[in-house]
Amino acid sequence: MDVVQQRHIWMLKDRDGGQLRLGCSECLDRGACGGLHSKAIALGDMTCLSECQCPNPDACDLVCPTAPSRFAARIREVHGLTLDNVPIARDLPLPALPDALPIFDGNHGGEPLTSLDFAALPFTKALRREDGTDRARTASELRDTFGVKPRIGWVLTGVQQDSHVERTWRLRQAAAVLARLKRSGVAMATTPNFSLYLDAPRHDNLHAMKRIAWMWYLLQEAGIPAALHINGRTEHDFMRWAAFARQHPELRAVAFEFLTGTSGVDDIPVYLKRLKLFAREAGRPLWLLVRGHNELRHELAADFERVIVLDANPYQKTIHRRAGHLTSSGRLRFSKSPTEGPKQLTALLRHNLNVWKASLEPSHKGLRAQRPLDYEASPSASKSPADRRNEPNDEASQLKLFA
Repeated sequence: MDVVQQRHIWMLKDRDGGQLRLGCSECLDRGACGGLHSKAIALGDMTCLSECQCPNPDACDLVCPTAPSRFAARIREVHGLTLDNVPIARDLPLPALPDALPIFDGNHGGEPLTSLDFAALPFTKALRREDGTDRARTASELRDTFGVKPRIGWVLTGVQQDSHVERTWRLRQAAAVLARLKRSGVAMATTPNFSLYLDAPRHDNLHAMKRIAWMWYLLQEAGIPAALHINGRTEHDFMRWAAFARQHPELRAVAFEFLTGTSGVDDIPVYLKRLKLFAREAGRPLWLLVRGHNELRHELAADFERVIVLDANPYQKTIHRRAGHLTSSGRLRFSKSPTEGPKQLTALLRHNLNVWKASLEPSHKGLRAQRPLDYEASPSASKSPADRRNEPNDEASQLKLFA
């Protein structure tokens, strides 16, 4: 993306308290949309359709009124753009998650990890293709594919690239697939995060929000407690999610990500304000599962019953042979740490998990800097597998964090 495109995208971001686009006041969908606002409006930006630059609308896959037949079909598939016709779902208790969950994008290549109560993985990684159709992986397939056997269950995260997220909407017999994931040990999920593009008609945004709501309903009905991903472009979008929460007392958790369009220096304060507004308007305590900018959990702790961090950093640093350590100022840093064989690789993963957890604790800043990682000093080096299995929580083989 060049500088001109970046500036164009920046100009499209909705500005709280900004000027309503001139064409929004007469739009039939303003009730659901709320209108778009900006600090300065170009003469051509009359409505959201001003962003439609398709030379051939019939070949475009956006939900856009300029392609009437496809537009009508896409609206029918989600039963309209309003959120108030999603049925009441099953009321499910939330699992006893820890305050931080590591995400595993693949197998770390070491010995199987059995010390975690819960582990997270990308939603579609829990699926496998068979004869062109997505199927749920079995419990043994999940264990073998990711090299992890959580003692209680898996948590699926719906924050992925668009091509992967869209697979979840195209699931054949979705209810049956999700029910099988439940049987495979999935204890909770965050809904797929369908993207809300800035340079697209608002109808496409509203369609994505409705799909998020339907996926939340399907997960709940399959017996998987789900955190509703409250994706939104405008303050009005977050107010709509708050109204949805009030209409659905069985909704107990929501999710949000500070990884992409919400992670800019100018964007973070805006979305923190909107999340706080949502929490206040929802009218009851809710859990928040958050990805990206882990430090922001402190900003939101007073607004949500719990703030739970999901993070792929421990796994990603391990497969790139990086060992974590805390500096004297409490910052988490990683340095090169070559390994030899699966035992050392698993020791590195456990070490990174421990350092990462320690970095999230409020008390870690008062601790001294950590000494360099030493594989030979690992308590597991001289112990047999049987000895390690008898150690409580399989944690004795983890390396010491601090000198």
